[in-house]
Amino acid sequence: MDKYLVIGGNGVIGHFVSRRLVALGHRPVLLSRGADPTLIADIVAHCDNLRGDMTDAAGVHDVVRSHGITHIVHLGAALPSVTEKDPAAAVRLNIEGTANVLEAARRQGVARVVLASTKAVYGAMQGVYAEPTNTPAPETLVPAPATVYGITKLACEQLAAWYRRTHGMSVGSLRFAATIGPGKIARHGGSFSRYSVVLENAMAQAPTVIDSAADVVCDGMYNDEAARGILCALHAPVLKHDVYNISTGTGFTLRQYAAAVQRRVASARFTFSPVQAPGGAMNFILDPARARDDLGFVADADLDRIVGAYIATMQLLGLVPDVAPA
Repeated sequence: MDKYLVIGGNGVIGHFVSRRLVALGHRPVLLSRGADPTLIADIVAHCDNLRGDMTDAAGVHDVVRSHGITHIVHLGAALPSVTEKDPAAAVRLNIEGTANVLEAARRQGVARVVLASTKAVYGAMQGVYAEPTNTPAPETLVPAPATVYGITKLACEQLAAWYRRTHGMSVGSLRFAATIGPGKIARHGGSFSRYSVVLENAMAQAPTVIDSAADVVCDGMYNDEAARGILCALHAPVLKHDVYNISTGTGFTLRQYAAAVQRRVASARFTFSPVQAPGGAMNFILDPARARDDLGFVADADLDRIVGAYIATMQLLGLVPDVAPA
């Protein structure tokens, strides 16, 4: 039987991956530095929730070997709140950690490895891919990361591609659109979790001032949809490409998202600044055609369903809203 290792399987995307694997009858092995069970409270008894560090090459290899791992989902990473302040730590955690995962997978003959990447590898969009045209950006667009986070993630993609070319491994990297879901404020910080701030402030009956790019279009999806995209990549008969955009292929604004929140939480209080920031070059739409054609993945872009699913997950896990300024 297939055996799955989900690195970061208790994280803001990882817990949805873990839950989907449990629903399919698997007992996934989850590996993280803290092994925090908060987001997997409903399934923790059906997982092996281990504490470990990606920079410990021997430890990673031992987990893969001792558990007979056949498939790996690698979601572990230093996030922008860390990478932009400590580039050296970012290199160790993101690049060295990924190299350790890929080498363990090679040595143990793992059948499939799926790595989490990010839209940040594209950098600041220009031309038809930026406001106001917002043409969806394809994977063939030359990456030009503008952050340490994006630089390290691009390096991870290139490492994976090297293992694919050199060792014939079945490995692919997924570039996610903006992700939406519980746990982001606490784990990623409020400044990187604007959709969570808007909804969770509303749930806590706290007012929210939306004063930055409220009318700029961005590509976002619920984290369980990202998890479904990961499983599509895990189980596709073959990965034809090194990288795939995992996105809806459409966009919405913070104002439209806030309206969807208002429809579910009538007491929500939003204030929009009369002076809006110009369209940010980091807000853009990804073209998901490759994932649709190769992986059979089509994401749900309905804002009312996204908001409803978010609230339902909070209720399932008994989570109290985190209140943070927008």
